[in-house]
This record gives sequence, C-alpha cells and structure tokens, in this order.
Amino acid sequence: MNDRLEPMPVQTEPAPTAVVGAVLRAARENRGLAIEQLADTLKVPRFKLEALEADRFDLLSDPVFARALVASVCRALKIDAGPVLARLPRPAPAPIRTDD
Repeated sequence: MNDRLEPMPVQTEPAPTAVVGAVLRAARENRGLAIEQLADTLKVPRFKLEALEADRFDLLSDPVFARALVASVCRALKIDAGPVLARLPRPAPAPIRTDD
C-alpha cells in the first residue's frame, strides 16, 4: 500500500454552473492580473469590473454595455467570449409601440 499522498488536481476552470462574474474572476486570477491592472488595460473604472465580477449588472449603464464589457474582458484575458456571453442574462425585449 502506498502511504504517500498524491496531489489533488487543481480545477482551473469554473464549474459549468458558475456565473459570469466567477468565470471572469477565475480567468483574471489565472492570468495573474489584479483587477486594477485589467481596469488600466481596458481603460474602464475599476468599479465596473468589480460589478461585473459580482454579477451586479444593474450597476452598469445598460445590457448592451455589459455585453460589450464582457467581450472586452474576454479578449484581454484571451478566453473565448461565446460561452461567457451565453451565460449573461438576457434583457427583456422592448415593448412594441403601436400608434393608434
């Protein structure tokens, strides 16, 4: 019997049920970047990235901006934006106006 402990594999990818903020935070941390560094690279205020990583999309200006910011973060971190964008909450469709 082997008494040596084998190292546990480290999970570098978030679980499939992880939310957008957790995915982005894990990718940033895997790159060894502080949130301030990413904010400087993207030229966005730190609080917007903090809101994104906290899944507080209500603190961002609108859903279109949130999607664009997620895409930019993914590009900066060199990860595929498609699966991350697919996890974003979908905005409610605008009501159709009818002029009577």
